[in-house]
Amino acid sequence: MSRNKSKKGGVQKRVYFWAAISWWGKSRGVAWHASDLKVCWRHTKNLCVGTVFESDGTVYRIVESRGQGERRTISYVDHFAFPEDTPPEHNQFESNFGEVREWHQQSRAMLAQREDLQPPTCMQDTAKTLQIYEDALYPTLLQQGINSIVEDNASPHNNQSIRDSHRRHGVRIVGYEATEEEKAEIVELIRAQTRHYKREQDKRAQITKQTRELARLPAWPPNSPNLNLIEIVWSWMVKAIRDDDDGWPRDPETLKQRVLQV
Repeated sequence: MSRNKSKKGGVQKRVYFWAAISWWGKSRGVAWHASDLKVCWRHTKNLCVGTVFESDGTVYRIVESRGQGERRTISYVDHFAFPEDTPPEHNQFESNFGEVREWHQQSRAMLAQREDLQPPTCMQDTAKTLQIYEDALYPTLLQQGINSIVEDNASPHNNQSIRDSHRRHGVRIVGYEATEEEKAEIVELIRAQTRHYKREQDKRAQITKQTRELARLPAWPPNSPNLNLIEIVWSWMVKAIRDDDDGWPRDPETLKQRVLQV
């Protein structure tokens, strides 16, 4: 279950946070920001450092351009052999500008569609979700002896890639049910959560929205009562950071560390 909210400072300063919680415990928190997801390659119209192109079935990445205009010399590397850094010169290739431009023009559109060359997004897409599950969710389930997960209706948690990942790890996907007594208990929990809302209309709206969701069981809606628990936890975290003696961090890396500490 995730809540990735931090609207201070725009996308570049936004911190995203994920955690799983159950009656038996919680996972470790995972936090990230835009700078964590930067890559050294890109799809561009013109040739520049980082541009990827393909020649004879190999994807290359430009690492240096020397000279001026059409007489430039382009240095490039096998992108997937060195996906994150620039290797020494003996691992680099060199061609004139015209050759590289031709290869780039022929392959640019095709490479832009390749799944393994899609730029990362800050939001929690399927790839990020799978990474988080591998690092934090599945180890927690194993540690706590839990082998069942309720599938919710909120993307990116309900697609086939996620289901296949659950099954590979021996996790059962189950439904969500509640007796009338349990529903009444959930309603009281919602009332307790909203007791300190400042505006009465916000309180009524939240209670109405959440209690209506109970009628939709066994489906698991995105704004179910259980996810509302995560909203409350997140609001506590934000309040703790905001009210700290040092105030709200301006640097996204510092904010990320404060989120994890809280």
